[in-house]
Amino acid sequence: MIITEDTRLREMRQIEPLLRLSGVDLLKECERFPVPAHILGIKPVDFDAISFNDLIYFWDERTPDEWILAICEVFFYPNLSKIQRFFNQNPEKWAKKWVINASLIDFYRFTAEIVRLTRETAEKFKSQSIPLSQEEIDAGYGAPDPHSKLKILDAFARRQGISDIEEAGKMAWTKVYFSILVDVEDAKKQRKYNKILMKKQQQR
Repeated sequence: MIITEDTRLREMRQIEPLLRLSGVDLLKECERFPVPAHILGIKPVDFDAISFNDLIYFWDERTPDEWILAICEVFFYPNLSKIQRFFNQNPEKWAKKWVINASLIDFYRFTAEIVRLTRETAEKFKSQSIPLSQEEIDAGYGAPDPHSKLKILDAFARRQGISDIEEAGKMAWTKVYFSILVDVEDAKKQRKYNKILMKKQQQR
């Protein structure tokens, strides 16, 4: 079966067995095409505008169906007109009906872009760390923390004066990242300053 621009997502069930047999990675194949500006007439939400809660949802392991529905709900549902939202008040139900008519190539190309941006963003957050001394590592600093995402939100909420951590999670992820960036830069400067003071004291 040949996939063309007219192939719809609803045809995926017929195509999937052939893809498995041929070992074709459809996401990778669709990267050859330009990222669509619209899908079925709806312009997607800008990646930098999505909430921190939505971003960390994409960080976790998800099934293909969960990815598809989440992309519809996060990037397309918010840009429905008021009248469309009125008649489609359940985002998940709307997503299931809407996505099957989307161009398979367009939707998979958009998904590939979201996968790329999600990975890049995860690396950006990971890079915002302070170099640790051996003593700090031995004390447990820098060890994997299952609550790291909540701690990021907690620190952000405190800085912004937000009492509800759930409300903090609704803020754009870029604001959370900038807050971490500032905190890490300040901490690095403070460490440098402390070392300078210590060195001066040793020289006396």
